[in-house]
Amino acid sequence: MRALAFLLALLPALAAADLTEFSASYSFERGRISVGETRMKLERSKDDIWRYTSSAQATGMVSLFVKDVLSEESLFRYDGGQFWPISYAYRHEGSKKNRDESIAYNWNDGVAHVVYRGHESDIQLEPGAIDRFLLQLAAMIKADSEDFDKVYKVIDNGKVKPFHLRATGRETVITSAGEFETVRVERVDGDEDKKLRMWIAPAIGNLPVKIEQEKRNEETLRLVLESYRIE
Repeated sequence: MRALAFLLALLPALAAADLTEFSASYSFERGRISVGETRMKLERSKDDIWRYTSSAQATGMVSLFVKDVLSEESLFRYDGGQFWPISYAYRHEGSKKNRDESIAYNWNDGVAHVVYRGHESDIQLEPGAIDRFLLQLAAMIKADSEDFDKVYKVIDNGKVKPFHLRATGRETVITSAGEFETVRVERVDGDEDKKLRMWIAPAIGNLPVKIEQEKRNEETLRLVLESYRIE
């Protein structure tokens, strides 16, 4: 289920050069079987703080056996094309394993306080550092370009990790929400434990219409767009 949370981090709806409020719904598949639904929302408050949230749970017959609910929330400011994270929280309700994570950013002191699986640590902040959930909001702003190629500094599981994303081609993708011309974006930094592919549709505000993640010795995880609304 942690892998699902990673996928949930890949669901923004963005204008070509700015952030746009949105809501969207995706089906979640493990292999070729639909097992759940994800609801995403990006909204802006009157004091210019952005709130990015997701909630996912099992649906259909799977819900009779799996009661887990996953949620994520990032609060941040966005100024001149730069993300300034404020806080991040991941919760996995119903799991016997403690995989919860929270991050409190202190840009004045240049430190992020992280609590991961109950263990606390302080991480030195560098310019441009973001959490995993904000990664895709940052990437999607420019990912509609075929020459998109960028490395991000991401706080993930209590550590700062490089995430190298690159546009690798164009494809037509058909979902229940429609047919879309997309730019395919992949993680290319050689992490065999988390292979990642996204199909981004520039015509609908850079919304990903399909996302796939492969982990070693596990079935492919997939998110497919079902409905969306761009504010």
